[in-house]
Amino acid sequence: MPVPRAAALGACLEMLKKSKHDFALLYVGKRQPDEVPGAISAAAAKLESRGKLLEMEKADFGLLFREMDAFVVHGGLGTTVEALRMRKPTAVTGILLMDQRFWGLVCYEKGVGPKPMHIEAWKSIAVDWADRALDPESDYSKAAAALDFGDEANDGVSQNVAAFKRIIDDPNLQPPRSHKVRLRLVFVHPR
Repeated sequence: MPVPRAAALGACLEMLKKSKHDFALLYVGKRQPDEVPGAISAAAAKLESRGKLLEMEKADFGLLFREMDAFVVHGGLGTTVEALRMRKPTAVTGILLMDQRFWGLVCYEKGVGPKPMHIEAWKSIAVDWADRALDPESDYSKAAAALDFGDEANDGVSQNVAAFKRIIDDPNLQPPRSHKVRLRLVFVHPR
């Protein structure tokens, strides 16, 4: 999702500079073309040079997530469930479209993170989030350790295919043979 880089970096800097924990942060996401104020850019470069901040456009989350202590994700189904399966504190922020609010509320209701919050407002709670998420005795950490979102090795594809097959094969769900079905397909790819 197109999260303004200035907002994301601003929140990253807040956490890294003001948290009571000493940690490094990895920001994974496509660099957006918004203008980043010079002070934010300079502070980010300084933290990058000290090994405290790393920006990447892509990463293998299947490998990376096992190494993380906490997650701030955009709230899509795949990324959020992968994070929750790690049994670590997980928060949702970004532009909060489609299912992102739903998954953000799941994280909140499971007690592993705050209510989903738009990226522009996230900076106001970023430090509190980092402090609680990185504390193994916090409410977020304890709730996350108790989660069970399934086996990370099972991506659900075979169960999904089996469910579709049952639906397709169920004679009660077939249209009567006398009906002609006209299919139309429209694929819209936003630019």
